[in-house]
Amino acid sequence: FLLDGTVFDSGSNITFPLNQVISGWQEGIPLFGKGGRGLLIIPSHLAYGDRPVSGIPPNSVLVFEIELVDF
Repeated sequence: FLLDGTVFDSGSNITFPLNQVISGWQEGIPLFGKGGRGLLIIPSHLAYGDRPVSGIPPNSVLVFEIELVDF
């Protein structure tokens, strides 16, 4: 979600290669460890920067609630 609470994406049981996501995920997800839970707050320069993407305004800070089930 965005800092104002706008939800731009949601899902569960998502699988993805870490090298195909935004830099903030590439840096943040490994810090959770298997079974880890928490918030991942990604500054805009590690997300999409000044580019608008699918309902995400330019220069947006992104917040994700994470539960890393397995890797």
